Amino acid sequence: MSTEELYRKISENVDLEYVKSVLPYKPYHCPLQYLSTEEKENVHIHEVSLTSANQAVVTALLVTPRPNLRKNYPALILLHGGGQNRYTFLENAMNLASKGFVCMLPDSPAARPEPYRISYLNYGEAQKDFRAYTQNVRDMQACFVALCELGYVDTQNIGFVGFSKGAWTGAQLAGLNIGIKTFILMACSGSQTWDLIHLNEEYLNKTRLSLSQEQLNNYLKIMGSLDPIHHLKLKKESSIFFQFANSDPYVTDDMADLSFFSATNPKKRKNYESKHEGLSYHEEATNDRMNWLIKELIK
Repeated sequence: MSTEELYRKISENVDLEYVKSVLPYKPYHCPLQYLSTEEKENVHIHEVSLTSANQAVVTALLVTPRPNLRKNYPALILLHGGGQNRYTFLENAMNLASKGFVCMLPDSPAARPEPYRISYLNYGEAQKDFRAYTQNVRDMQACFVALCELGYVDTQNIGFVGFSKGAWTGAQLAGLNIGIKTFILMACSGSQTWDLIHLNEEYLNKTRLSLSQEQLNNYLKIMGSLDPIHHLKLKKESSIFFQFANSDPYVTDDMADLSFFSATNPKKRKNYESKHEGLSYHEEATNDRMNWLIKELIK
């Protein structure tokens, strides 16, 4: 099956008008609460929190250049993958801050401390997963507004970097066209619902066996509108750089091709000799991300 045929097959029963309606959230004021500050290697690392949709509390790190004197820093949201947290990209963020970027590193709903945690992977209760994934996208919109309100960020030069589940969120965010200029999506599978049915991976194989046909059908129906391909198709002006690992059991070649195919231009992709988990700290991939961000947000 060609990539175009696969795209049509997955999209044939999806209502794009509904897709457009499930994620928008327009926070008008998202002040940060500063919990602590550490100075390290010529940058400031702030533990912060902010309030998002449904009064959800987002725990995050804000990494800023030192001294904080300019009024036009480019900025980034860096979102981790499943099983990770706000500290995953801290080293990357410190390196970026040393070059003049302001970096927000939020916890996803599943990574937050109690009582703010919302778990993923509720395959038997699709509405719980729908709530967690949509909350994450709304939280990223709140992070974007918080960056814009800092007073020293260039609001025309804000980017997003996401890995794995964080890349899914980035794809969904891209389709909202809220003003993020560029996206870097690492290990972004085109369709999580297709993966649930077809991906030959130990955890998903066990999950399929544990679900009744009714539970599986319900999950696919409810979660289908969140598949990244539908939102990447809605992206307008922002650029996207896709990074994929050549040895990735979670993102097949078909799903990597599908992500790239579904995204509107401008876009770029590159594959690396890496495994899934290694892509976020692979040296060549890290250097390519840095060069892309400098080109898109500074030069």
